[in-house]
Amino acid sequence: MAKITYVKFKKFPQNESFWRLDWVSTVERNENIDSEPKVLVHFSELTSYEGNALHSKSRTGNTEKIWLGIGQFPLFRIGSIWHKGYCLNYPGYQSPRFPSQLPLKSIKVTIDTNTVRKTTFSGQINIDNFVYKPIPKIYFDIGTNFKECAKGQLIIINSLTSDQTLIIPTFELFRFYYSCSTKVTKAVFKNDFSQYIDKNDSSLKPYGEAFLNLKHKCDSNDAWFFSRWLFDPNCAKQIENFHRKLITNNINNAGSFSQKNLYENHIDISFPFLGITELQAYAKPIQLTSLCNKQKKWVHLVLGIESCSAPYPFDFLSIDRDLDPRKGDNSNDPSLIKVPPPHQKEAIVDEKSDDTANVTNEEEPKFSIPLEFNINYKDRFTALKSKWLHEKPKQTQKYKTTSRIPVEKIPFEQFGTGDGTHSNETNTGALSIKENETGVEIETINSEELETDLITFLKMVNLIRLKRKQWDIQSVSAFNGRIKRIDESDDFLTFFPKILPPCSSWHLITQEPMTPRTIAIFEIKTLTCFFYLIEIERKYGGDQKTGQSTLTIYNDTRIKLDELELSKFLKATAIKNSWPSTSIMPELRRITTRHHKNRTIEKFADIIIKKLESS
Repeated sequence: MAKITYVKFKKFPQNESFWRLDWVSTVERNENIDSEPKVLVHFSELTSYEGNALHSKSRTGNTEKIWLGIGQFPLFRIGSIWHKGYCLNYPGYQSPRFPSQLPLKSIKVTIDTNTVRKTTFSGQINIDNFVYKPIPKIYFDIGTNFKECAKGQLIIINSLTSDQTLIIPTFELFRFYYSCSTKVTKAVFKNDFSQYIDKNDSSLKPYGEAFLNLKHKCDSNDAWFFSRWLFDPNCAKQIENFHRKLITNNINNAGSFSQKNLYENHIDISFPFLGITELQAYAKPIQLTSLCNKQKKWVHLVLGIESCSAPYPFDFLSIDRDLDPRKGDNSNDPSLIKVPPPHQKEAIVDEKSDDTANVTNEEEPKFSIPLEFNINYKDRFTALKSKWLHEKPKQTQKYKTTSRIPVEKIPFEQFGTGDGTHSNETNTGALSIKENETGVEIETINSEELETDLITFLKMVNLIRLKRKQWDIQSVSAFNGRIKRIDESDDFLTFFPKILPPCSSWHLITQEPMTPRTIAIFEIKTLTCFFYLIEIERKYGGDQKTGQSTLTIYNDTRIKLDELELSKFLKATAIKNSWPSTSIMPELRRITTRHHKNRTIEKFADIIIKKLESS
């Protein structure tokens, strides 16, 4: 694949005009991807691409707003200029395709984060006992976008070495400090780093030595951020407060559709440390006029922070990782178990340009990159230049990836799903059965030895059969009929092919590498529609938040789904551990019902019936 140099957003304004990114405003739940909230990004159309792109007279008056996933935060800067989905210029950078610079001033200031004050875009600030509007329209006009952005948060802070006053949008603080990569951004929004680091095996030792145990999903580079989060209580407090404000606002505004509440859930966060630091930034000088018209004051509107000198809570960082993908000393051992290479999510390259990555709006990015494409933490956070990151060398490995798998299948003799999500049992046991080689004789599974939540699901389906005898309810298969019969009934489980990578969304059958997981699928034919009832295991923010759900899918036209379409949906869901984008399968509708440990099976069945009858 060609090296990615430019990122193109398909649903950004695609006309011939140039567009300025004005603001990033409200945060909402993403109905397409539960694990990734979305934000509203605002644009103003420019009269032409000139050096005055940030001037109020550069606008045509037309505006656009687009919902984007928070995983794309590293790609955005307020004041950046876009054309046909490409970012041409942003503070501190100019595309070689367009030589014009943004009219910004490079400043270096020393500040004390203990003196931070906050206001909003539409609020007021007090400087030397005079009251001002923080951003005059004449210097930064965003037109009709202002209505949605009025509650946008701003940081006000004074320089310690001069009379300079900085006005910093909190989104810029978030982008610089908390959005170093897509993975970091998502973890901050969840206030949960458990899928990237093991807190219990990490520690801050005497003499400034920190140890971080990474999980296989975590990039070594991001260890710098997670170590600050874990070992600096000020950083952890900021993230916790940020997350709590988002949750509280969502609860308070639940079910409210008034215009007053619609745009109030803005990014609200401050510096991840306390104390004195030196900032290198790009800013737009703006003159404020006091409300009494007696005083004028020049301040700097910061649109791009470039570097920060704040110290870290350690001098030396050592890391180790679980499921280390690196080669061990025994990598050439011919006896290593051979497995296919893991599935890699790649950027979709535009056919017309070898150096362009297309990113859709509804989906999470296919790659985890910041705007610079390969962020250097030591350039952004200068205190790290004197620190070292040591990664423990890998001694041995158990498996070896290869594009050619031997003809013989990887053997496995037992099936079992481990602990149930709500089970008090320590072990659900294993089933001494072998995989069906011929596809003719169907093996039988004892339902009592299945995972607890799967047993609950099967009992719930049988109860629906009793309550709605006029419905035709039967097991269906996917993946060319790879099935196992449940007890002596006509119901069966479907198994995933071995060629798929580990899929956390479906029940684990064995710990052997690349072996299939299982899923129960039931087709329910009512008088008006074909529904497909599926039991699914999904992650909700980390290892401690795994939950079971009953998923119902159906075609928008209410027709029967074929096995190919069903297999496509299940594979996409399992690999991403989230629903496929509506752009991939726009005709499918889905209904999710979370399991609950205090819910009886009868109540569970009644809820499912009610949802199906109302759809």
